[in-house]
Amino acid sequence: MRFFENGPNIPDVLLERRDQGQVVFLCGAGVSLPSGLPTFAKLTEYVVDFFDPPKGSELHTAFMPWRDEKFEGLRMPLDQIFQLLHQEYGRDQVNALVAERLAQVNNVGSDEHKHELIKKLSTDPEGNVQIVTTNFDRLFELNEAELPIYEPPGFPDVEFGVSLRGITYLHGRLNSPEDTYHPYVLSSADFGRAYLAEGWATNFILKLLKHYTVVLVGYQAEDPQVKYLLQGLNHDGKFDRDKIFAFDRGRHEDIETKWRDRGISAIAYNDHDDLWSSISAWSERARSPRAWRAAIIELAQRSPRELLAHERGQVAHVIKSTAGAKAFADSDASPEWLCVFDAAFRTMAVKTDFMDDEIFDPYQVYRLDDDPPRQEDTFRRQLTHEHLLSWRPNDGVNSSGHGICNSSIFVQPRLWHLLRWIIKNINNPITAWWALRQGILHPVLRQEIMRELWRVKALHPKAITVWNILLDYAEHKHYLNKENASYIFHDRVKNEGWHPGTLRFLRLHLAPYVEIRSPSGIEAVRPPVGDWESIPFSDLATWETHFPLLDQQDIAVPDENLMQVMEVLQSHIHSAVELCAELGIHYFYRVPTCYSNRAPNRIDDIHTSFEFYLRLFTKLAEVDPHKAKGLSASWAMDDSLYFYKLRLFSLNQASVYEGEEVLDFVLNMAQEDFWGGEGQRELLYLLRDRWKDFSDEGQRQLADRILNGPDKPDYQTDEEYSVKEKRDSYRLAWWLELSGVKLPATAKDKLESLRFEFPELDASWARSMADLNEFTTYRVASDESTQAIANKPASEVIEFAESVSEREFGSRVQLRPFTGLAKENPRKALASLLFNARNDKYPVQYWSVLLDEWCVDVGQVRLWRTLLLRLERLPAEAICSFSYSIGRWMEKHLTTAFSIDSELTWRIFDTIVLSLASDSGDATKSGLGDVYHGGHAIVRSRRTYSHAINSPVGSMAVALLNVLNTSDLQVVDGIPDELKTRLENLVKLPGEGGDHAMVILTRHLGYLDALDSLWVKEFLLGRFEFDSSCCEPAWNGLLSSGELPDGNLGYSLKPKFLGLFPRIYQWHLDEGLRRVACQMIVEFTLLPGLTPLRFSPAETRGCLRAMRDEERQSVIFYLSLLGQRDNARWQSVVIPFIKNVWPRESKFRTSNLISAWVSLLAESGDAFPDLLKEMKWLIVPAQIERDWLDDFQRARYGKRSLSTRFPKEVMALCNVLIQTTNAVPYSLRNVLEQVQAAAPELANHHEFGRLVDLLDSL
Repeated sequence: MRFFENGPNIPDVLLERRDQGQVVFLCGAGVSLPSGLPTFAKLTEYVVDFFDPPKGSELHTAFMPWRDEKFEGLRMPLDQIFQLLHQEYGRDQVNALVAERLAQVNNVGSDEHKHELIKKLSTDPEGNVQIVTTNFDRLFELNEAELPIYEPPGFPDVEFGVSLRGITYLHGRLNSPEDTYHPYVLSSADFGRAYLAEGWATNFILKLLKHYTVVLVGYQAEDPQVKYLLQGLNHDGKFDRDKIFAFDRGRHEDIETKWRDRGISAIAYNDHDDLWSSISAWSERARSPRAWRAAIIELAQRSPRELLAHERGQVAHVIKSTAGAKAFADSDASPEWLCVFDAAFRTMAVKTDFMDDEIFDPYQVYRLDDDPPRQEDTFRRQLTHEHLLSWRPNDGVNSSGHGICNSSIFVQPRLWHLLRWIIKNINNPITAWWALRQGILHPVLRQEIMRELWRVKALHPKAITVWNILLDYAEHKHYLNKENASYIFHDRVKNEGWHPGTLRFLRLHLAPYVEIRSPSGIEAVRPPVGDWESIPFSDLATWETHFPLLDQQDIAVPDENLMQVMEVLQSHIHSAVELCAELGIHYFYRVPTCYSNRAPNRIDDIHTSFEFYLRLFTKLAEVDPHKAKGLSASWAMDDSLYFYKLRLFSLNQASVYEGEEVLDFVLNMAQEDFWGGEGQRELLYLLRDRWKDFSDEGQRQLADRILNGPDKPDYQTDEEYSVKEKRDSYRLAWWLELSGVKLPATAKDKLESLRFEFPELDASWARSMADLNEFTTYRVASDESTQAIANKPASEVIEFAESVSEREFGSRVQLRPFTGLAKENPRKALASLLFNARNDKYPVQYWSVLLDEWCVDVGQVRLWRTLLLRLERLPAEAICSFSYSIGRWMEKHLTTAFSIDSELTWRIFDTIVLSLASDSGDATKSGLGDVYHGGHAIVRSRRTYSHAINSPVGSMAVALLNVLNTSDLQVVDGIPDELKTRLENLVKLPGEGGDHAMVILTRHLGYLDALDSLWVKEFLLGRFEFDSSCCEPAWNGLLSSGELPDGNLGYSLKPKFLGLFPRIYQWHLDEGLRRVACQMIVEFTLLPGLTPLRFSPAETRGCLRAMRDEERQSVIFYLSLLGQRDNARWQSVVIPFIKNVWPRESKFRTSNLISAWVSLLAESGDAFPDLLKEMKWLIVPAQIERDWLDDFQRARYGKRSLSTRFPKEVMALCNVLIQTTNAVPYSLRNVLEQVQAAAPELANHHEFGRLVDLLDSL
């Protein structure tokens, strides 16, 4: 947890133990620096300068390296220098001088002393100060008259319960300079006596670590005090690093390994001010943890999106404890905090609302300050993001499966309070939105939701609906898979027949349910804002009513069971209707139909129970028309979409209804049902199929009703109604005629007059009346027909094209006659633009179409020259307005233009370049836009290949390379001057243009070098220098090519490649390009033979040292990929690289890198034992993600699991990585079972027993 945005990330376990009075601060010289006291090195320098040893003496020579801050060699340890001082000038005299210097303390108010802050933190449960220090000064004693003091060797024996209250001076306490006795631990002899010969300091530290958690502050890992204090502490790498922590300045990855080798967990900070500000805030927290917790709970009353990441981290820290979770649950915190606590939510992908271009990134809005980056690369092993709604080590009973979002029974107290908070917010749409995205809800959470629904009267109706449907859905998922239920039903029908138990199974387990899925777009990741009234159900989830019954066509129902089965199915249909009504679903993406057999290629797998019911009714109409008619009469027209259609379908059964009955029903239908009902398709087929059963008079009456049209709605004008009434009548009557119905003569005459009135309507329009009204995905086609524009004079073409360009709502066709004209008759299209140009009009849309669609044969020289001459005379403003189309045209056609008239083409090119140069820079921008979050653009490089190929200048550079490629040049010819000059001019363009030209050139660097190495050397290679303004686009182009430069080019670039890291971090490159750079460095290292291009192990090692941890991980993943692609390369490439190239400094064994190495081992297959043997020095105890062992227990690539094939090696790996209960991976029990089954003798080994003990202690 961080107290401030730039402060150190203090582990939760340390904060918790301090609250319990179990933390002791061990303080070094850095604590006293703000008070004007020196570091150990400066103190030594003061003493040496005072005595001024002769030049060339052993003492003078030994201390000289300490005076040079840039000295990188070995320095004599300072304790040994003090030993020389003691030998040369006497122990008492030297120590007295030390006392004199340390007595010179600045007169700073006690409230500002760092010591006062530490005294507030390093206390026992009663608040008594308990501090250990290696400093000699007495600054901790200020304002503490009665504080116990301990000096060596008389330390409190904490082993026997002696209180540590007071100040323990581990290396001695400062006496007055006038005193004759100064017993300080300064020299190597002093340290040897304290830690080895007499060992009183060692014994005290070991006992202290046994009973307390120790925090080092004011030290560096290289300090002599640290060396002696912790000597041998981590000799086997198995010391519990949660027992001792150290604050140190620097990046976490740099300091982690320095301290880890000493058995210490490092806490990194940027600046000393950041450290002391955090310690000050921590001391305030320590004064009253409850008050601090209350302040954070108050902070949590705000929306988490209003807070900074470290503030969200503070709230997360609070709810990690049972007391904090209880306080949080008792508050009125918004359920939006679920998006923070749930790791899956805060790491969801970025989503865009395509309607208004809004972007929502859950990671940026809800992330915690210590969250690892969200990895987009699926090749990478996912880093663990802490899920606060599942079990944590301090929750008590251990189960990795325990959480609010799964099906375990037990709920730990902390999780119970969070569950209680969720229930308290059951009436908030955000809570429902979150719950709808959970795969399985905890049984206790489901139970409490049900109780809350029963208890609370004030729940919004929408909330009641959502929670009830969610509970039903959870019950369905908890019981069994719906497909399995259908198959079970089929088996029961086959084996048991239509027994009452089979009918009950059908009723209970094949009832309709609502399938819940995440909505598309931004609503999938952005929680709803507002109350229930303002939030539609569709913003919460995608709801679909499903009938789980499958393959109903294969189910046979005897006649005697028809009514029983239909009764159950009818109840299911009613339930589906009620579900749709509850959720406001007034449509289906696939509508039910009673005539699915008349819809070609349509298989209805959505409304299966309705289809089953329809099939059974058809059979009932055959075997018992009387019952069928009675059943039909029970269906009201306004009952539902299903029964409305069923009623019309039943009327089409000749065995059930006479023709006159049908006619009477249809003539008496309400106007809104006849013309606008949901069963239009069923009505059409009813009229068509039963028309012949109507009397002549009945047919005339029905035809009159059709041709009289629908009633006029209130919202239509008389003119609008007149047109719509005629079109509706025309369409229905025409559909009947096309279906073979013989209309009365008067109706035919009316139909003919309507056909004359609406000539634009064709038969397909009428036939589509019976099409299923379903939601479908379709594309809007472009109609490029030139029929309407072909005969118009050139002067009217543009005006007409603009008049028809707007597409009507719902139309699937976009009229683009000018596009067709540009393709079929480019001469006329160009003439229309030339006509407008006479009036200084240059319509961007149509110039862009002409240039984009230009495909004139090279033989039409006159037309080509007309276009070229016009392009040459285009004003600069016009060129800039459609510069993208000009660039694309050049990329496709510059070579052709060059072959027709090279001089004119070059003039055009130069005119365009001059026009772009005169622009402010907008015309040369890439077509790729920025990504925005919260109204601010995310900083990323625009000097990339992706931006270049989507920019005018990038296209022009490609065009010049196309001309070069078709010039049939020989290597000795070099690149023609006219091409080189224009390539250079493109690079000089302002704005983004010059960068994009440079990217294109360096992407083809090898090709250009093969043609003209001198020009490349003079003009391009200098751009790769890191002080060049073009270095970023130059490197972007080269890296985007992915090609390893060879020959003299590669040799020239080799020194620059060796310096690419860390310079590459100055640019905002995509992660992918940094990864390519890493891969290139690996490939340079793997070049065969003794080529001077090959990177030596030392050179590659230097590159690796200059990388960040993330890129070093990329190197490891690439090595893994090489081995996976070719198993032989594990031995020939990966193992030698690890052995000879990888840097061996301990700082390159961070937890992230160890995690990457473990991932590599998991992929190594048969090479696993050899790799593990070679990597022993790389794998050290570390806290990595707890699922790292999963891949070792799985059978992969057709082979048994690694723990089965190599049990001894897997157990050895586990013993290195798993040292404490906090490091136990989820799969350890399964792996140990596989190890024991594969090699039973290993169960008797100490290492196996230790791992079992760790499991048992959880």
